[in-house]
Amino acid sequence: MSNTALAEKYDISHKAVSRIIAGKRWKAADVKPSHNGMTYADAVTLRDAARERDRLKSLAAEHSVKRLALQYGVSENMVTLIGTGERWVYLQTMREVNE
Repeated sequence: MSNTALAEKYDISHKAVSRIIAGKRWKAADVKPSHNGMTYADAVTLRDAARERDRLKSLAAEHSVKRLALQYGVSENMVTLIGTGERWVYLQTMREVNE
């Protein structure tokens, strides 16, 4: 989810989302909800969601279509077709090529 989507979900501004993620707001448990009803637990959930989003984005970048195509010597279109299950071909690994 984008910061904008998180902001809509929690009915807060995207700037507030950025501040919460950065730890500039809701650093410690606060028993009083904010003016819009957001609690410390909500802030923790929001931070966890943002952390997981960023982890998945990083993982996706490591396994991008372009990178996989270069790694296996096939076109980006072929990687996409394999990824969607429309096509499968046997790709030799570098170890197999060198054996």
